Amino acid sequence: MAAILFNELRDTDRDDVLVVGPNATFLRYIARVLPELGEQRVVHLDLHRLMDADVSVSVTEEPRAAQLKGDERMCEVLARGLRQRVRVPREDVRVGFDGVPWSVTLSPAMVEGLLADLESTPYAEGRRAARKAIEGLVVREGRRTDRRAFAGPVKPRAVEIEAYVERVWPQLTPQAFLRDLFGSRERLAAAADGTLDDEELRLLRRPPAPRLAEQAWSEEDLPLLDFVADEIRGDGRTYAHIVVDEAQDLSPMQLVALRRRSRAGAMTIVGDIAQSTGPWARESWDGIVEALASPLPRRVEQLRFGYRVPRAVMELAARLLPDAAPGVDAPEVVTGVDRPPTWTEAVDGRAMASAVVSAVQRHSARGLFVGVVCPDEHRERVVGALKEAQINWSDAEQGGLTTAINVVRPAAAKGLEFDAVVVVDPHTIAADGTHGLRMLYVALTRTTGYLDIVHHPGRVPAPLLDQVHVAEAPDVTPVDQGAAGTAPGATRRDLRGQGRQSGSSPVRRTVVDANAHHVLDLLTEVAPRHLWAEILDHARHLAEPDDPDVS
Repeated sequence: MAAILFNELRDTDRDDVLVVGPNATFLRYIARVLPELGEQRVVHLDLHRLMDADVSVSVTEEPRAAQLKGDERMCEVLARGLRQRVRVPREDVRVGFDGVPWSVTLSPAMVEGLLADLESTPYAEGRRAARKAIEGLVVREGRRTDRRAFAGPVKPRAVEIEAYVERVWPQLTPQAFLRDLFGSRERLAAAADGTLDDEELRLLRRPPAPRLAEQAWSEEDLPLLDFVADEIRGDGRTYAHIVVDEAQDLSPMQLVALRRRSRAGAMTIVGDIAQSTGPWARESWDGIVEALASPLPRRVEQLRFGYRVPRAVMELAARLLPDAAPGVDAPEVVTGVDRPPTWTEAVDGRAMASAVVSAVQRHSARGLFVGVVCPDEHRERVVGALKEAQINWSDAEQGGLTTAINVVRPAAAKGLEFDAVVVVDPHTIAADGTHGLRMLYVALTRTTGYLDIVHHPGRVPAPLLDQVHVAEAPDVTPVDQGAAGTAPGATRRDLRGQGRQSGSSPVRRTVVDANAHHVLDLLTEVAPRHLWAEILDHARHLAEPDDPDVS
């Protein structure tokens, strides 16, 4: 992104460049990184703030309704429904004047003639023009009736004019319009006539809340409210260039929102088809290019080199691609970091949570930025274990990304990166829905340094099964107190099993093994291998209490 700003956009005012990300957490990260690269004035918004609908998301749509609300056909339904709110009363209406005992009669035909020229005007502007035109019509009719009575500056009664205009062209907010549309079978059927079928109408119908402030909204409602807001006001801000990250999941309605904000169609769209999930998961970029409808020439660039994810991690994740995203090739890794993943078995949920805590402690003790990618099935237990261990953590999905430890669902991890990542139960992630393998690919590739994978025995997605034994960190414990030591040059595998307490619980073994692994990681960085055993033995001696009766 910084390279684009420095090169292609070097002559563009920075506050005329919009960077759009998928969520507040991602934007908080971008807002921290870009200024470090010298870019201070670029506008960055997440999708929610971009479509500033002034509502809170409180409900989740069922998948079919979510997909329908993202369909570009909704533009036609909403635009037609808004225009259908403009209706001339079928009966004559009398309007009086201030200061004179006269009134005039407006017939439907007279008013319909005034409104014919306003059909293509934005709704709010059209209402203002309609009010002015109706008021002028009333004055002309009064003068035609009695020129002497209307020789002076006589005005129609404002209250009566406003009441009539409200019947003809009601004043609406996007929220009020959408609540009324989805809450009325008749209005919805009229707006969707010839566009949606009966089953699709059923998916959109919902009871209106008694008060607008109580209406529940979903994430998929936001682009609809945004579209209606533009139809009503017609004065949204535009930008010279828009950069969109994580674009692979955007619905056509979200893309319409971006398209409207582009002054001339100049955009840079960034994403990864291998990470495309959700109602609008894609196999290519064709649909996105078509929805953006830019008149400018377009070019698709494939990422050839990867500099962020360690080579061994990318090679592991790439094993998922033939099934997860056929035709997508993994980038060639050029980073010098090549740490293999650490695999940890956990016999049950409690042991899995304990293993996660151990991995988090190991990485956070070194000052690393840690992300725990955890499916909903394990979240409560993992969060409880972190609290029990008195570990402060943040919910990355609530915009709480910190410099310490962060817990995030796989779907919300897109676009984020951490020094160390702990992936919880890859089997459950991969089995979650049609695009589970893509979600696992996302989870595995969030790290820039260390990757821990905590799994149940034998429950690993098939493409990764043959890697568990190869990459798995051996069970390592400190040297047994009764041992005389280990031969110089001992490796981790040589230390395997020494000091294991056969009667210890699975949770205890998991904690001991994970922390022993941390100790050996430190040894790798600070001492030659032939000194490891001696260092461990001396450390054990230093840790022994002075009082032999203290255990």
